[in-house]
Amino acid sequence: MPPHSWQAGRNGRCRWLQLCYPWRSLDECLTMAGNKTATLLAGSCALGALLGGGPPELVDGLSRFGHHLGMAFQLIDDLLAIWGDPRRTGKPVGSDLRARKRSVPVVRALTAGGQRWPGLGL
Repeated sequence: MPPHSWQAGRNGRCRWLQLCYPWRSLDECLTMAGNKTATLLAGSCALGALLGGGPPELVDGLSRFGHHLGMAFQLIDDLLAIWGDPRRTGKPVGSDLRARKRSVPVVRALTAGGQRWPGLGL
């Protein structure tokens, strides 16, 4: 696990609030998701192996797994905030849109140059 991952997680949570206001590129949104949920899950997955004295390759592998799991979780959560069933998600549909959050799907749609996303209703 990179030594800076806990700091990146803290920075990601602070920068998350900035998504509501200034313009963000798709790369910036993905970086923010990586510094937020992905970092939290990377640390969580690697911590047991690290504290248990596991070999570095196991700690690193679990950290990478957690990072990918966190990215997938965050991207799906962003989609559900737009199209999810509020009875299942506990969030009103479109709440992130009304709050003007620049999540990954919103920024991707805004930068698509008029291209449609088949299957996503865009």
